[in-house]
Amino acid sequence: MASTYTFQNAYDIATVASSSTAITTAAQIGIADMVNKEIWKFLPWSFTSSNLTSISLSASVQDYTISNTDVYKLTKLWLTRTDTAPDQYKMLNLWQYLPPNLQVQQTFNGHRGIAYIKEGTNDRLRLEYSVNLPTDVTVQIDGEYQYNPTNVTALSSSIAYDDRHIDVVVNGLIYYIYRFTNDVRAGEMRIDRSGNRAYTGAFGTYMNSLQAMADTEDWADQPQFPDANFGDFRGTNPGLFGT
Repeated sequence: MASTYTFQNAYDIATVASSSTAITTAAQIGIADMVNKEIWKFLPWSFTSSNLTSISLSASVQDYTISNTDVYKLTKLWLTRTDTAPDQYKMLNLWQYLPPNLQVQQTFNGHRGIAYIKEGTNDRLRLEYSVNLPTDVTVQIDGEYQYNPTNVTALSSSIAYDDRHIDVVVNGLIYYIYRFTNDVRAGEMRIDRSGNRAYTGAFGTYMNSLQAMADTEDWADQPQFPDANFGDFRGTNPGLFGT
């Protein structure tokens, strides 16, 4: 559910809280855009999720073009076999990279992983193996992804997050207001010898509220975000030849 607040509402609150108005309108919009994108990229939030347009598999093919043009991060991908009743499903592990492998072919149940290959403008999905597609078997790639954030071009733009997260936006704006006016209350990030991060000042307040917002998404016993292990499952028994 989107917020009823605009970035202007949040900026007005932040201005009062920080007692600072010495920032141009253009800079205010830039700060709002940075905060929005910083929050957006922090986690593959449920409200930033979209369905991938289904991609049909073809025999002896390993790479598949994505028609969606607003992909920021893939979150879940699976194979759907549609020639059976009901459909069969097989989750795929998301890997950072897979090399070309046309020498080995696998049927529906033999595929385990998939990678998002980005080379210039040639964005595509690459299965772990080339596809063995028996006659009359139809399989497609389905999934979900986090789409790119919309640019904030005016403070009148609506905030994409639920009203209960308005504090995160305000805290982010306060931090950047302090930072851009060289106010020592901005705070900083410190890293100790063990690599642990600690945040101070307004930066600490902002990061704490952002983490609290993230905790509201992490409610399940088995989270399935990209950094979690999806494991593997089959929607039904293998059938003849494992197809």
